[in-house]
Parts: sequence; C-alpha cells; structure tokens
Amino acid sequence: MKNFTGICIITADMKRLCSFYRDVLQGDVIGNDVSALVTTKGAYLYFFYEEGMDGFAPGCMQGAGRGAYTLEFEVDDVDCEYERLVKMGVQVVKPPETYPWGRRSAWFRDPDGNIINFLMPVGVDRRTPGERVREYFRRLINEKDLTVCDEMLGSEYIDHDAPGDAPPGPENTKTYVAGFLAEYPDMHVEIEELIEDKNLATARITWHGTNKE
Repeated sequence: MKNFTGICIITADMKRLCSFYRDVLQGDVIGNDVSALVTTKGAYLYFFYEEGMDGFAPGCMQGAGRGAYTLEFEVDDVDCEYERLVKMGVQVVKPPETYPWGRRSAWFRDPDGNIINFLMPVGVDRRTPGERVREYFRRLINEKDLTVCDEMLGSEYIDHDAPGDAPPGPENTKTYVAGFLAEYPDMHVEIEELIEDKNLATARITWHGTNKE
C-alpha cells in the first residue's frame, strides 16, 4: 500500500452535493456534472454521478450502501465552525463535545445523509475516574463553580436528582444546582469513600448544609 489519496461519494444529485461541500469546506469544486472533486489538505474528496458509475460497471450500484461512513475533517476551532454551519442551515447530528481521549468534535449531515465530523485535538485527560469525581463535586458544591458542568458533563448527561421531566445536558444540572445552593448557601460535601473500577467510579458522599429559612 503506497498511500491513501481520498474518498469518492457516489450521489444522485451532483449539483446539490458539490454546492454543499463547496460552502461547508470553503473550497473550490473542480469537475463537471459526472465527476468532481474538492481538494483538502492531505486527501481528495471526490464526487461521482450514480448513473455514471453504472456506465463503467452496469449494476454496480444495486448493492451499494448509503450513509454508512463518517467524513472527518480537522479544523482550527470546532465551536466557530459549528456556529458557521448552523447559520448556513446545515443539519446538526451532535453539537460540540470534548472527549477524554483528546478530541473535541461536532457532527453534521450532508444532503445525502452522510455524517461529517469536524474535529480538533485537545489536551488528553489523564486523570482517573475517581480524580474527576472528586474535582467535580469539589468545584460544583464546595466552590460553587457551575462552569465545571460545561467542562465535565456531556450533552446526553442525565441528572437523576433533577426533576424527572428535565432534559439532558449540563444546562439542566446548572439550573438545578443553582436553585439548590440558593436554599442551602453553606452546602459542602465530603467524599467518605470512593471505589474505582476501570472507567467507573462509585462514591459515598456526605452532604452538609443549612436551609437559609
């Protein structure tokens, strides 16, 4: 194997898909109504008209899949790109999220249903699950620092102490905890016991606080 040069997306609507990627990738589309490409750093992104494929090998598209892969593009700032694509009306699959293996990414969907992943490297979190749990409760309750929710909770996080109809995500937890701390302004916690098992941590926590009323 010498090298990987790029990927070709087979589409039934060349004009629509080429225009979409021209705007999303902010590049030039080179080609015609049958085949075209966008040059990106490191590889080519090709487009080919579905009927043109059958011209090369009749029947070859009958068993072809759709949307079964993800196109990944490294960007300088995922959040800025996310805002730009949202303003363009691009369908969002997953908003920006940071992962402990050193990546922040956002997912979108192109007009043909393929997933696009805009990503950027970030510092890898080397802390153990137990260390992260200790930091989370120390900052959130003892230091009253609600920004830790944005840093450490994912968009699908469900706070089981919050009202049952509350949506997932860090904003819900921040709202709930802010109200809780308003009632118990001197609230603080002590982690009495913490057990770690691979990527999991279980904690026994004692809460101390006085209702202001």
